Amino acid sequence: MVARFDLAVALIKGKGIDVDIPRALALLKKASDDGSARATYDLAALVASGVGGKPGGDALALFRRAASEAIRRATAPPPCCSTKAAACPKARPLPLRTCCAQSQRTPA
Repeated sequence: MVARFDLAVALIKGKGIDVDIPRALALLKKASDDGSARATYDLAALVASGVGGKPGGDALALFRRAASEAIRRATAPPPCCSTKAAACPKARPLPLRTCCAQSQRTPA
């Protein structure tokens, strides 16, 4: 997902590779379908500006999807706080500060 997004950005900007907008759009679409909020947002911005079709298109729906994906990801607990750890008989709950420090997130 990240590699697709990075390659798409390189194809759009022409950094180290020839500009190829149709291929970049296809890669952004694949990364977006895999759940990348960044790819969905960039795809929405390109669609809104008319790249690869008529201006506007499905841009609003894509912007909404990008926001939804970003919010879901931002509000998800760090991996060490997951419910899977609680299901392990040897696991013991970690305080939020410890858990968030391990995942390099700052507690709210």
